[in-house]
Amino acid sequence: MKVTVRDREVLKAIDFQEIAAHLLAQGWQEKGRVYNDKGAIWRIDTGPENSWEILLPCQLDLADYGARIGDAIATLEKVEKTISA
Repeated sequence: MKVTVRDREVLKAIDFQEIAAHLLAQGWQEKGRVYNDKGAIWRIDTGPENSWEILLPCQLDLADYGARIGDAIATLEKVEKTISA
């Protein structure tokens, strides 16, 4: 069973470093930092014309941290579905 978490308070409790470690372990590459190191761009190529990017927030005190973590997880879910299909 898979669960989609939308509660921003729950999402705010997720440490971006845990997601970064997962991305790295799955073959994603950090391509750069944005907004004075407030975010990191992660990229993976899943085929000749399929590439994906995630903008991962890198500061827990960002006002929209929970929303951005939610976006990152949603993209990661789509990519992992595509790879396993």
